[in-house]
Amino acid sequence: MSLIRKYSVKNSILKHFIKFYWLMESDLEINIDNKLLPVNNTDIIINYSKPVIYEKDGKITVPHRVHFNGIRSRAETVKQKGRIKVFGISFYPHGIYPLLKVPLREFTGKISDLGDILGDFSRLIADIMADSNFTVEERIRVMEEIILEEMDYECLSDVERKIFETFYISTENIKDFCEKSGINIKYLERLFSRYTGVTPKIFSRITRFQRVSGAILYGGNYNNLTELAYDGEYYDQTHFIKEFREFSGVTPGEFLADKKSNFKINIPKINYLD
Repeated sequence: MSLIRKYSVKNSILKHFIKFYWLMESDLEINIDNKLLPVNNTDIIINYSKPVIYEKDGKITVPHRVHFNGIRSRAETVKQKGRIKVFGISFYPHGIYPLLKVPLREFTGKISDLGDILGDFSRLIADIMADSNFTVEERIRVMEEIILEEMDYECLSDVERKIFETFYISTENIKDFCEKSGINIKYLERLFSRYTGVTPKIFSRITRFQRVSGAILYGGNYNNLTELAYDGEYYDQTHFIKEFREFSGVTPGEFLADKKSNFKINIPKINYLD
């Protein structure tokens, strides 16, 4: 049986950068063949089992044990076989930059090995999480100390962090948001390019798609595409279908059919500021 457990962030500083930690374990031999949809956060993955295989547009990527996924705007497939043990650190969209200290636009849509950027740090956090002499919570506390030592959390000012956190929950369009916040659109675009890897417009589109597709998968009871388009605040049904196909590779109707036929699609529930 495969289980995914979620763990809260302990350190008060890291709570501004990391959403949560998660651990997926299976004592049985399983076969994962899941569709990964675009989401607006970045995860560091520490794999203690057989290799994770990512596939997009016919191209195969087999990353090292410790890797991370930049924000992607297209779906891809993840495959893994055997007994599974994978630990993840789920960052807010702006949260991983102070750790990497490299503009996130360089990693957009890519699977990257953490060791290529942070060297021994990736091995150290992997070794900490592998130490079975302590509970997961105890290992997380030690790992947080290591992350804080490596992270330059002051490189993101309180003003910049507040802009991101306000933008995430805003229902205004980008122009109105900037006018209300007293900031220039070009400045906002530079912030997003550096700290998230995508523009505010693409970020908003991914977030909207994530919200709608997540609602379908986790409890949304929709009977027609018009209702979906309305709840997703799309211009019309044609716009909704076009956007949905661009991000998922299928139409909303096909997506609903996939859900009803138990097609494996993996997307985390949206929860920005918990």
